[in-house]
Amino acid sequence: MTKDKKLKLATEIFEEYLENFTERSYCLNALYPVPDWIKEAGYHKAGHDWCVEHWGTKWDIHVQDSRILDGELYFAFDTPWGPPDDWLKKVGQDYPTLRFELKYYEPGLCFAGKIVMESGAVALEYEVTRKEPEYKDFLETELGIEIRDDDGYPVRPTDEKN
Repeated sequence: MTKDKKLKLATEIFEEYLENFTERSYCLNALYPVPDWIKEAGYHKAGHDWCVEHWGTKWDIHVQDSRILDGELYFAFDTPWGPPDDWLKKVGQDYPTLRFELKYYEPGLCFAGKIVMESGAVALEYEVTRKEPEYKDFLETELGIEIRDDDGYPVRPTDEKN
């Protein structure tokens, strides 16, 4: 299963943020750490629930790609079953001079969306499902994912084009 998510950052304290984030190797735990008592209790006893409640996803991210363009950090990563929306909201509050933009797509459960954090608050939160007419347009314009008209699923390289 693949999910493409992009996080966009831009601010005057970008360098400090980037230093804190990269020295811990691009993970949710770097900026919103799992408490020691959770680590001691173990993932199966307490970690799963803590991660879902505080990050919005049960595991940390798996980075696929990252780059800095014009002073902004972009990266694509996978998470299980949904976006790390709760993590983004917490970190957005912790770094109010940064702008965060998260675009996400969950192909198995057929939903996608976008969250923007500015000045420490949610500036935009939008989610759409495959059953909604805006779904195809959102995936194509926001994420560059071409969708088949017949069933609403992404065009794969093996699909024949008419």
